[in-house]
Amino acid sequence: MTRRRTTAITLSVLLATVALAGCAEIGIEENTFQTSPLPAITDDRTAEVLAVADEVVNEANAARDPELLATVVADPLLGIDVAQYALDATADPENTDPLPAVEHTDPTVFVPRFANYPQWFVSASAVQPDAPLRLEVLGRGTASAPWITSLSTDLLADVEFPELALDDQGYVIARSPSELAEQSGTIEEVAAAHAAGLSGGEAAAEETPSFVDDAWTVARQAIDAQRGAAVADAATVQIMYEVTAVLPQALETADGGTLVFYALAEDVVYQVQPTYFLQLDEATAALVGTAEITTSLTERWAAQLAVYLPPQSGATARVIGARVDRIGLIGS
Repeated sequence: MTRRRTTAITLSVLLATVALAGCAEIGIEENTFQTSPLPAITDDRTAEVLAVADEVVNEANAARDPELLATVVADPLLGIDVAQYALDATADPENTDPLPAVEHTDPTVFVPRFANYPQWFVSASAVQPDAPLRLEVLGRGTASAPWITSLSTDLLADVEFPELALDDQGYVIARSPSELAEQSGTIEEVAAAHAAGLSGGEAAAEETPSFVDDAWTVARQAIDAQRGAAVADAATVQIMYEVTAVLPQALETADGGTLVFYALAEDVVYQVQPTYFLQLDEATAALVGTAEITTSLTERWAAQLAVYLPPQSGATARVIGARVDRIGLIGS
């Protein structure tokens, strides 16, 4: 009889998110709110909107209540948080270790002006002590609708936040999809090129911004390379990224570039080789339902990204904000 050999992998350590989070410096813009078209929101109103959202989110998180969460959160963020609820419920059914409370503190807002709806703005704020600033996109379709957060990223340490272009009244400038397409391709094309590069695919088209030298992308590729090294001969590892959401919101930067927002999903598939099995750490085993993987293990991760696109064709793009969450585990 051939003896099965084991390779122990501690996925909770190996598959950690990229450690680039930290406090980035961003400018604070003073808004006068005395012009037309009108800004999406006033400074004093922003704090109230975020405080109401915090109250609902904290109540929803405590109860793991997707329906309540959906009153203030939309996809892609909603789907990610709901998936985490499911994982948390499996790992900690009694909720003995609840999610930490969030509280937006001293937010900086980047507010475009609009002549009609839908309207949106971007907020940067600390939400927990000693945590990086969180960059979020909020929008609403009518004047009576609540403000909904659709994407949430953490600003990365040592990554330059782009200077944003301002109009003649000092407001940030929303960039239309058609303007961006003329410059560097659609956001969908940029996101697809980014996903292809992370998956080890061919280089992007010449006119699409490059992520080859982007710090977050390079670090993520290094983590993915470690996955194969960790299991050695015990399993083959296949990694595939795909675009799951592209936000229509985009801001013009002072140099003529663009700040955009999109989400990627990463599937990491371990195919166990004959005579081997993978021994999972206790925390991961609780989520998968078994400590020994003899056939395959698939992990799904979700990445929400804020990305600066340079004005020059083929120039280097950079991820300025990222949040990466594990949202699925299947193994046998």
